[in-house]
Amino acid sequence: MGAEQSAVSDAPAGAPIDGGEAHPSSSQETTIGAGAVSDPVAEAHKMCLEIDKMGPAEAVKMLNAAVQARPLNHTVVEVCCRRVRVLCRDAEQCHECDKQGASAAVVGAMKVLPVDTNVQLQGLAAIVNLCSEEHDHRNTSVSSGVLVAVSNAMIMMVSNAEVQEMGCMALQNCCDGEDDMAIHRRQSAADAGALKAVIGAMNAHHAIPAAQEVGVATLRLILHKVPTLREEAIKLGAKPEWLDPLVKEMRVMTSFRRMAATGFGTGRRMFKPTS
Repeated sequence: MGAEQSAVSDAPAGAPIDGGEAHPSSSQETTIGAGAVSDPVAEAHKMCLEIDKMGPAEAVKMLNAAVQARPLNHTVVEVCCRRVRVLCRDAEQCHECDKQGASAAVVGAMKVLPVDTNVQLQGLAAIVNLCSEEHDHRNTSVSSGVLVAVSNAMIMMVSNAEVQEMGCMALQNCCDGEDDMAIHRRQSAADAGALKAVIGAMNAHHAIPAAQEVGVATLRLILHKVPTLREEAIKLGAKPEWLDPLVKEMRVMTSFRRMAATGFGTGRRMFKPTS
């Protein structure tokens, strides 16, 4: 499986996304740090600009601090997740992010702000890039709880097409591979609620053909060489034809928008600047 693709990029499947930097949204909350600030919006903006220049160690440390801060500054958490996403486009930086505990930090961010769409999207995208075939840190990420975070995001935001798309891409990247741990990762995905999440996405967006195709691809990948999961998927509402054996052609199907000019997740600019 490849890395997450930008909606406005023609990068081939498997290439990390263009990290077009978004401007942080305004926030009236107190920023991280000691002491009161006279202009919290300006301070938050300044901090976000500083985060955009951070290396892996600094970015992960800042994300952990942002998750612990009270009150929470949603914008700072989002921008830290975005910084991890962007850093993980590069192999060396991605390896360092993995070493610094980026997956656990991202899971913490997604857990503390479960209904913040921007945080969930940036967190999911960071997981996609961390676990792409170019930057294989699947086992570290799975042991850090990313499968639960991805499944929860999809289930809680089932009506949001962007979250469903990015969630399926994250599940595909986490469950891909023929290494000794691949079957364990797929079983872990099912245990985390991934089957329920994908089937829910397909049902919620049943009128969009691309959603059905990527949902099928994701289900077949989760079930690949784990036949005991087939009955579980059917009990959760999967149609038998969705669960045919995985074929080579399906393994490159990583993005809804790459299969149709219109459909699930298309016609949009992901991670666009917010106002």
